[in-house]
Amino acid sequence: MSRIYADADQLVDVYGAMFERVTEDDSIDDLVEQQMVINFRLNDPAADIWVDGRSRPVVTTFESIDVDATLTADLSADSMHELLLGALPLGKRPTTFGVLPFTRGGWPVFPRRQSRGETWRDARRPKASS
Repeated sequence: MSRIYADADQLVDVYGAMFERVTEDDSIDDLVEQQMVINFRLNDPAADIWVDGRSRPVVTTFESIDVDATLTADLSADSMHELLLGALPLGKRPTTFGVLPFTRGGWPVFPRRQSRGETWRDARRPKASS
């Protein structure tokens, strides 16, 4: 059972919000230059995430697209969370696979609060003044 996500709906809500911000970010230029299509097949909870970096804007979806992935990664939702926080190493040369530009693009906008069960809406909500 996931330590981080209550269910697939929460995962889709969090990642959907992150993708809205990261797909236009300059930090994923390398992904576009390499024409990468990445499929993250997550489990616990299950989600199928596609990142199509063949052109701008980068397209992300939770439904299969009619193209072969350049890279397919099968991992748990918790491992994906750690990857986006930069806590899960990708090996000696992750840039070879084109994943590092995408994950680095996600690090600044992926909320560490998510590990406490908060959603992107919570993270974007203004703090009450005292």
